[in-house]
Amino acid sequence: MSGADELVPLHPEPVDGEPTRLRWVAPAERMAALGFVGAPAQVPDDLAPLLADGTLEDVTVTPTAVVAALAPGRSWRTEGARVRSALQAALADPSGWRAPAGADPDDALRMAVDEVIAGEVGDYVRSHGGELTLLSAHDDRVEVSMTGTCGHCPAADDTLTTRVETALRARYPALREVVARVGVDAVPAGRRRLPLLPLRRP
Repeated sequence: MSGADELVPLHPEPVDGEPTRLRWVAPAERMAALGFVGAPAQVPDDLAPLLADGTLEDVTVTPTAVVAALAPGRSWRTEGARVRSALQAALADPSGWRAPAGADPDDALRMAVDEVIAGEVGDYVRSHGGELTLLSAHDDRVEVSMTGTCGHCPAADDTLTTRVETALRARYPALREVVARVGVDAVPAGRRRLPLLPLRRP
């Protein structure tokens, strides 16, 4: 069933170095309803014609956006409004999307953590001489290492709670827990027992 009567808020953002691609940012709850990240095996009927007629070369689902690539010879000035309308209708119809083969239920959580580490939160930690590294992401729970100056910083707990959690929850609303291993170089989870900073979550 088409969701064309439901207007999903979208705004486009450029992709650095790739002028044919735009990130169409949508509410995280709407993206989470799709249940996967990556290149979809199937898209709803509202979006499929733009792939079939060569307007779009491909689309990729992320925790916060659909990244759409125009086919060669197309321009966003000409095609932008049509793509926006098709994506709004498609995102209102989550049942019309199909996950790629081999998709892992934890892929969206891992991608959300990667975005946080690569973005403003990670930049903040690095600017203070610290390092944030993903150790595990499974079943809506995340474990990270906080190393460098984070190992002896009294604000590490605040950074974890007010920065890491906030940014991650904005991308992944189903987040249940984040814990940090603090003060040593990152190692695979379970290899060594380290101090933990748990977020206060049920």
